Amino acid sequence: MKTLSTLVVLVVVLAAATSASRKCKYNRQDKWSECENGKQTATKIIKEGSDKTCPQKKVKTRICVAGEKCKYEKNDWSECNEATSLQTRTMNLKTGSERCAPVKTIKRKCKKACKYQKGNWSECDPATKKMTRTLTLIQGSDQCPPNKTRLRRCRKGKSRKKECKYEFADWQQCDLRTNTMTRTMNLVQGDPEKCAPTKELKRKCRKPCKFRKGGWSACDPTTHLMTRMDTLIKGDNMFCSKKRQITKKCKKGKRKCQYDIGEWSECDTSTNKRTRVKKLKKGDLNVCKPEIAMTKSCSRPNGKERCFFGKWGEYLPCMNGVMTKARELIQGGTECERKAVKTKACS
Repeated sequence: MKTLSTLVVLVVVLAAATSASRKCKYNRQDKWSECENGKQTATKIIKEGSDKTCPQKKVKTRICVAGEKCKYEKNDWSECNEATSLQTRTMNLKTGSERCAPVKTIKRKCKKACKYQKGNWSECDPATKKMTRTLTLIQGSDQCPPNKTRLRRCRKGKSRKKECKYEFADWQQCDLRTNTMTRTMNLVQGDPEKCAPTKELKRKCRKPCKFRKGGWSACDPTTHLMTRMDTLIKGDNMFCSKKRQITKKCKKGKRKCQYDIGEWSECDTSTNKRTRVKKLKKGDLNVCKPEIAMTKSCSRPNGKERCFFGKWGEYLPCMNGVMTKARELIQGGTECERKAVKTKACS
């Protein structure tokens, strides 16, 4: 009976708490404040008719989203540059902070000005072993050629029957001097004048010498090579050496070259590329390069902007079981903004 009464009391308390929370209703939040210390705030005001015991204001916080304050007004695309087959458009800053570039220029590939109708492929020319077809202009300016010709190699017929058929004999014993095995193929069907009466196939023997692998040496800083000495455990001593030496290039991780990565430069309008330099922070100058320059195109192959970011910041304190860190978005649209923030569960 005591247990049942305790459960009844708990249900009543939970129902009262739920009804009390429903009485607290608030108006929609105000505009988000300026970003400070990686956070933004907005205030909610209580609605009329709510319970007087409810707080009159509620303050919500969120992590600043990199790049969300830079909004641009797009201008029309320029005429197609026939030399580069690219179009450009400028974007003027509409709203944003001092970190936003006042003007942005983006590029894309021109749409095809000449459209052609494809004809059928011709029969294979036995002399050139090529096929041709003609393209006829259906849409375009006077600069477009009225006809084009395309060439391609003839495809080998899949249904072509083999003229010469052979019967395979067994593989002979391994020749240890050459480490090869041979087998003979005898003609069973075909014209003897076109087909060879016998053929001979060769292949390597299956490892007549077996070795126990030794350990790799340390990396040689002058040759950047590592060596290993293997010992014979199975095989004929007349043909197999008792020891063999193997060499390979050192792994990059073993060179212990650590670099500081710099910031991306502005997009070079002449090359449509950005650059940044990695400077050596730790490592042997005889092995590691003091500087490494990295370049990347400002736009993707389809003409859209590529995502460029700054360095990652530190993780912020845990909030609602999640830790968040962000990096500055230097270039890119809404698709890139998602990649500018990273979250992980609090440990």
